[in-house]
Amino acid sequence: MSNGFIIHRPGEPGIPHTFAQVMAGNTYALRMGTKSARKVDFKRLADALDGYRFAYLVTVDDEYRVHTVTVEPELRERVMDVGPIGGRTRKNVESRSSVTLLWPPSEPAGYSLIVDGRAEVVETADTDDNTAALRVVPIRALLHRNADPKTPGSAKGCLHDCVVFSEP
Repeated sequence: MSNGFIIHRPGEPGIPHTFAQVMAGNTYALRMGTKSARKVDFKRLADALDGYRFAYLVTVDDEYRVHTVTVEPELRERVMDVGPIGGRTRKNVESRSSVTLLWPPSEPAGYSLIVDGRAEVVETADTDDNTAALRVVPIRALLHRNADPKTPGSAKGCLHDCVVFSEP
């Protein structure tokens, strides 16, 4: 455990790492602290995606430097089809499959949509050493914005207003 997060390694029980497991409905969110892993609510995620035009794909390199590119992912069943990626993103994903997709809000007080997931490089007819297609299996999805203490129903002392897309 580190900084309140439990880090899952490939092959740990209960955490899927293959697309076959995802398609079988075994997608779980990462565990934070001592909370249990929860399944992503793909219906709510799909509904939320309608309000966003593009996302930023965030990866890290071998020295943990962040690399961010603009993408237009589409949710197909339980997998985000990110589309084509370049060589640096491909290299990062092949070293570290954990990625984040971040859709910015369309207005200043709006929600950002954040999807954490496991990425997989997909070979296509156009693939070479510098390009490929990318798919991401969502393991956590949420809407996020700064909390407004003047809004009725806001929790006192909260800095953020989050809506987590997980099944009960």
